[in-house]
Amino acid sequence: MRRGFDHFYGFVGGETDQFYPALFRNTTPVDVPRTPEQGYQLTTDLADECIQWMRTQKAIAPDRPFFVHFAPAAAHGPHQPPLAWRGRNAGRFDLGWDRYREETLERQLDLGVVPSGTRLSPRPEQIPAWDSFGDDDRKLLAPVDLAEEHPDKLRELQDQFLIEAAMYDVFPLDDRFSERADVTLRPSHFAGRKELTFYPGMVRLPEGSAPRFSNVSHSITVHAEIPEGGAEGVLMCMGGDMAGWTLFVDGGRLRYHYNWFGFERYDVISEDPLPKGRVTLRLEFACQDPRQRGGPAEVRLFCDDRLVGQGRIAKQVPGRFSESLDVGEDKMSPVYDGYRDRLPFRFTGKLDRVEVKLGESAELTTAELIDEQLHAD
Repeated sequence: MRRGFDHFYGFVGGETDQFYPALFRNTTPVDVPRTPEQGYQLTTDLADECIQWMRTQKAIAPDRPFFVHFAPAAAHGPHQPPLAWRGRNAGRFDLGWDRYREETLERQLDLGVVPSGTRLSPRPEQIPAWDSFGDDDRKLLAPVDLAEEHPDKLRELQDQFLIEAAMYDVFPLDDRFSERADVTLRPSHFAGRKELTFYPGMVRLPEGSAPRFSNVSHSITVHAEIPEGGAEGVLMCMGGDMAGWTLFVDGGRLRYHYNWFGFERYDVISEDPLPKGRVTLRLEFACQDPRQRGGPAEVRLFCDDRLVGQGRIAKQVPGRFSESLDVGEDKMSPVYDGYRDRLPFRFTGKLDRVEVKLGESAELTTAELIDEQLHAD
């Protein structure tokens, strides 16, 4: 939108979950229409939406030309093919690259993709014959440093780059990769603010535009009301199944769940059920050493200023979590897999407001910024 296009449907960030994408229609966030188990996958959704839009244009003005920029996310991480496609290629490449090259050329000849009489180019000497590999070695390839083997060619390509770059006004080059990718260096409405108030319904706030919780001591105070029949659901969360944290009520108890990249998970649960009526719930998250990124932290849960649960997070996510900040529900992929079948797991009590207090945080070094971006992309 505002870049010459009349309509937009897709996601804005550099990557998104293929089953729980951060979808927008124009500038309005939209929910995915189905669950992964019901057959939802982003690429198919984008294609269906695009086809419907084109049909509408042709129905209204069949002679008017239009331009569609269709950009699926399937080739970018996270690599998540449709559930029905998983395992279809098992064993397909076990015959090795030599025989597979021959079969590919045979199919291309049959289809007329290449002219009759086309022959395979010789296999490069640097790549051994597949039959020479043992069973334990066939998944491994030794890297070849072509720049070291062909220094004259390297110099020729470098010179050609300088010529072409000058011709097409590429200069000056900017190699500030980490600084340009670091969202904390961008303008932010939360910069310098230590006390914040959020209200239910504020969902899908991208992590890059939200307050920073990673490796930051903080407290979250929830003003809510529990009905006589009890309540359940998410009070506040950030991230998703890739990494994140969620504060929620389940089984009548206050619960905090921390997801460390899906490999390690930590839970702190209140000892007693929450009382009925108006309650003030509080999470206190204290980094053991705010200067240590990814270090341990202590978590304490309170109900009406009474300590009801405590635990330890052995290690924190050193950089960004993923996805967004949500209040009153978990809008995208679940931080805690235990409520996946209840998504978006909206809080069923009355949620008045959520107050956040942020402590000091350790700044990332340039090396940490680069590492974070490489792993994110």
